[in-house]
Amino acid sequence: MSVHPRADSHTFRRATTTPPPTPPPITTVRRAAGPATGLDATLGGLLDLQDDLADTVLWLADNWSSDLPVPQAEPGGTCLDDGTVVPCLRLLVCAETTDELVEIADLLAAPVVLEAEPDAHGRRYQRATRTFGRVHMEAYAEVSPSASSVAELARRVSGPGEVGFVGQAGRRESGADGRRDAGGPGGLSPGG
Repeated sequence: MSVHPRADSHTFRRATTTPPPTPPPITTVRRAAGPATGLDATLGGLLDLQDDLADTVLWLADNWSSDLPVPQAEPGGTCLDDGTVVPCLRLLVCAETTDELVEIADLLAAPVVLEAEPDAHGRRYQRATRTFGRVHMEAYAEVSPSASSVAELARRVSGPGEVGFVGQAGRRESGADGRRDAGGPGGLSPGG
């Protein structure tokens, strides 16, 4: 029986080596967190926007179809109550017809809202908006100048068997069953 020379030397080293000295204890310095800096707020806002974008992308992948108009991104900012501006994104979807807008509004689970007044260019829009945190998806269609009355617009916006219109406050008022669906505010003109 032969003993391997390396095994003997290795065994010898283990037996004669002392354990390493214990390091001194680590002292922890505790500091109170100071107020957030402007950079902290910006980074936090961007991370919030990233989360909201991820939610929006997943929703679009699950719900949007290729036969609908392609949403166009418009970056921007929103001013909070405390005066800080946070990053946001608006996705604009231009519907060719009121029927297409109603289809998109159903998909967005949002009411169609008729703007109270024409914009600076004399155009008036109907809108449906869904919010994913800081991402606002807004479908719109220009109200045809040939729409002679609010009653005609009501017929075009109302669902089958329902007589009603979308008022200035964003409420779809129905004459069929007296139901009122709460809606959101109108919003800005596309690109404005």
